[in-house]
Amino acid sequence: MAEFCKKCGAPLQGRRFCMNCGTMNEDADIAAQAGETTASSTSGTVTATAQIKKEPNWLLIGAVAVLCIVLGIVIALVSGQKDTAPEFDNPMVGDNANSNDSTAGGRNIGTSTWADVTEGFDETMLQDAVDLLFHSAQLISYGGLDYEADTSMLVVYDCCIELPEGCLLDLSDVRIDFRIDLSEEGVYKAGINGYHGTPRIDESGPYNIMDDYGHELEVYYQNDTFTTDDESLIIVDVCVIDLDRADAEGLSDPSYDRYMYMTPCHDDVNFYCSYVLYSVDEDYTIYLDENFCPIYCVRT
Repeated sequence: MAEFCKKCGAPLQGRRFCMNCGTMNEDADIAAQAGETTASSTSGTVTATAQIKKEPNWLLIGAVAVLCIVLGIVIALVSGQKDTAPEFDNPMVGDNANSNDSTAGGRNIGTSTWADVTEGFDETMLQDAVDLLFHSAQLISYGGLDYEADTSMLVVYDCCIELPEGCLLDLSDVRIDFRIDLSEEGVYKAGINGYHGTPRIDESGPYNIMDDYGHELEVYYQNDTFTTDDESLIIVDVCVIDLDRADAEGLSDPSYDRYMYMTPCHDDVNFYCSYVLYSVDEDYTIYLDENFCPIYCVRT
């Protein structure tokens, strides 16, 4: 809408004064004041919003401060425990035992707690103890524990372990009682008190290996694997094809069927193995890798 001077009628074109007669344009002052008010109001809103954003969030700051204090206390407690707990040397693997604790109502699964174990061994170290006996196995669960302070002997009952993928031995239906000897300061020894359940093994072969005389043997696994009556050992049915022995004994059939008991083994004197099979007849000792595959044989 065009503006005109109220006195002479000349067009103002938004000027505050008429270029023809010099009369002041009062409408221009009102528009200018309105523009200044709007600008000031908009500027004030932005500033206020900015000030609200910039104000410290005291609730958040307080929560962070409390969290830092709590973390500091936890770190101090953990550091204190590390300083007081004894350091263990490389653990030693103990021999298997034939004991099997039981009660009138069934097998014993323990009445102790980890708080009862005073030699610096705790639940976080249980996986390491399992690794000593079953290389690359994963501890899935356990049932309970018993600890005897007089002998420093810890027994962990009903352990379920998962062997590595590809292992010929299957212990998924077996529960194992582990024995951990803490009587020697700075060292613990791991052993097995018993196997409870049904072990299985893949019926497979032949596995071509050498014996300690340089003779080649063939080893087959036969599908008859079980535990002994006292549940202290796992028995594996093995067939050994031994041509040299059959020739020496004048036999036409080189097959030697043997029940062999299995024990975990970490023997790196001559080579590394994870398990050993000992024949009940005491004529073959077969060493196995972590997948339970035969790798070497010693005649006894």
